[in-house]
Amino acid sequence: MIEEHFSQCGEILSVEIRCSGGLAMTMGRPDPAYVLNHAVSQYAIVTLIDKSAAQKALELNGSHLEAMEIVVCDGN
Repeated sequence: MIEEHFSQCGEILSVEIRCSGGLAMTMGRPDPAYVLNHAVSQYAIVTLIDKSAAQKALELNGSHLEAMEIVVCDGN
């Protein structure tokens, strides 16, 4: 879903999904019991082919993917 959401920006080189709070996840959501006791943030690193595509991705800041608001920032 993340790749599809950002594909409108240009060619995607890679998508890495990460989760803080001691969890390593590639899909799905953390167990609700775990979330109650830990600060958990899911995030993705989307690497695009060039600066033009990255600029377009920045314009997606505040967009929504399912029920989640997307926060986009420059990794530089």
